[in-house]
Amino acid sequence: MKESIIQKKILTYLNSIDRSYFWKQAAGPFSVVGASDLVGLIDGKLYAFEVKRPGGKTTKMQLKFIDRIRIAGGVATVVLSVEDVKEVVEG
Repeated sequence: MKESIIQKKILTYLNSIDRSYFWKQAAGPFSVVGASDLVGLIDGKLYAFEVKRPGGKTTKMQLKFIDRIRIAGGVATVVLSVEDVKEVVEG
């Protein structure tokens, strides 16, 4: 399955959660290098999800972004599926 399809399914799930707002980070002149694919809030807490297909590789800049979000008190991780995301947000 293409990474873009996985992202769309995850984004649909995340935005179905009460008190949530998520968006896909777009590449461009104002984007943050290494920023996670999907970023947003649930009840005021920041979440960042780097979406990969099984076997996909995470770059050093993506890992640095994830670490910075965690240090700042947010939740950030690499996910492969909607099920992975549900485990993070539902505990």
